[in-house]
Amino acid sequence: MDINEAKDKVKDLVLAKEFTAEGIFHKFVWLFVENAEAIDLIKKYGLPKDMDLKIVMKLAEEISDILFYTLDSYRCLEEQVPAIPSLDNVFIWKFIKNMLREQQYGNKLTTAERTISVETWNRLSSIPEDITNLDDCIDSLIKFYYQHANLSKAQEILSSEEGIQR
Repeated sequence: MDINEAKDKVKDLVLAKEFTAEGIFHKFVWLFVENAEAIDLIKKYGLPKDMDLKIVMKLAEEISDILFYTLDSYRCLEEQVPAIPSLDNVFIWKFIKNMLREQQYGNKLTTAERTISVETWNRLSSIPEDITNLDDCIDSLIKFYYQHANLSKAQEILSSEEGIQR
């Protein structure tokens, strides 16, 4: 099942259970609540490797709830802005963008440490003017990625049948 199929299953559930009265703001509030519940489990029981299997399953359930509200939030976004690209394509775009990052979150590189210029990074990673044409942006990122990045693991993920499907 791909991301869009999962989102459609969540939509079916939301419509069947009539959870439609809540807008995107409330979906994000519930998303925050589910994140807090997962954090509470970790605070109370420690890291998953130290948890009893029943607690690990509760944590897995909270993560599933987080995914549910994330997918439902995107469904709400699509209802309000029909021109938004598919979540599968946005995910691929963000995946490649993150694989091209030259730093871990919060760690800044000096100009000398960079393998691509800041201008090139900004051009490649920015949202295209015509957001409905995200496929072109994804294609340029993929081309740039294969030409300039030495990221063999990401190449395996992008090209494998079990990896991201486009």
